Amino acid sequence: MIKAALYYAQKLNYKLFLAPKGYGMAIPTAVLEQQYKEGIYGFLDSLDERANYMVTIGYIHHFAESLKEAPRLLDLGCGHGRLPELLAPFSWKSYVGLDKSVEAIKQAEAAGFNNSKFLVADFEEYTPDEKFDCIVSLGSIHYVPDAAAVLKCFTGALSENGVFIVSLWRHGHNAAIWRNIEKHFEVIDSTVVTNKGGVSWDIKVFRNGKQPLTGNRQS
Repeated sequence: MIKAALYYAQKLNYKLFLAPKGYGMAIPTAVLEQQYKEGIYGFLDSLDERANYMVTIGYIHHFAESLKEAPRLLDLGCGHGRLPELLAPFSWKSYVGLDKSVEAIKQAEAAGFNNSKFLVADFEEYTPDEKFDCIVSLGSIHYVPDAAAVLKCFTGALSENGVFIVSLWRHGHNAAIWRNIEKHFEVIDSTVVTNKGGVSWDIKVFRNGKQPLTGNRQS
């Protein structure tokens, strides 16, 4: 009873005071583990989610073109491996997927993607030992207390022309998360996609430092 009361008090504090300031709230690892075992995240494989992923993939390939070689990718909160699954018809030099759910990583590894490794790791605590051309977050940045601080920690892991590609669905106080990120990183491109159910995502690209806004596309 006491634990339940504390949990709901924390949720109320988050909803009323922290979320409007752009702070995220983590899912407890045990809850996340159970959700993957129950297949809750299977909805990510649906057509409703496809546009969000495909715009992200389009950005990856756009910036890879300037490299003249396949990109090196880091996926923050990779889940059961939906991004590399959709990237599979193309190529990448290396791919690293991070997720703190053992079950999610087990499912991702079972697909047997080439040039890939999946690590059970909380990306808030992970220190890369290599460089990446694209560091991607598909919704996962919503679940950390300070999204901007996390991205700043990964700036040293970007290659010279590397980019962050971040996607968030338009829900709750996610606009505040964007505002906090954009205090430190200039958007170099941004796209909005909306599915038939009216769910919308913002997908934004950032570089290290301040860069001019190059355009905004909406589909």
